Amino acid sequence: LSGHTSVGEGSEIFPFAAVGARPQDLKYRGEPSHTRIGARCAVHPHAHVCGGTAGGGGLTSIGDDCLVMSHVHVGHDCSVGPRVVLASRSSLAGHVTVGEGAQVSGHACVHQ
Repeated sequence: LSGHTSVGEGSEIFPFAAVGARPQDLKYRGEPSHTRIGARCAVHPHAHVCGGTAGGGGLTSIGDDCLVMSHVHVGHDCSVGPRVVLASRSSLAGHVTVGEGAQVSGHACVHQ
């Protein structure tokens, strides 16, 4: 865990996951960057969740009861609803919104 990151009760962050990482955005200039993981989530090894940027509201959020499998990328300023499954090696580019209960298949890439 790094940066301004909050993790909800009952959530588990597995070894080698990077949560709250510096945003991968050329416009990022060191401003405050926040990441929020909801309650009862699992973020598996080698998943990468970037913080938010000023241009996108400054927050990347993952809702309650989500499963983030191994090698998933969640880009800056994403909003992931509750009960979402992000399967292994799926990627969300910056500013993507994923609705409640959605399932993103393995190796899928979602762009803003």
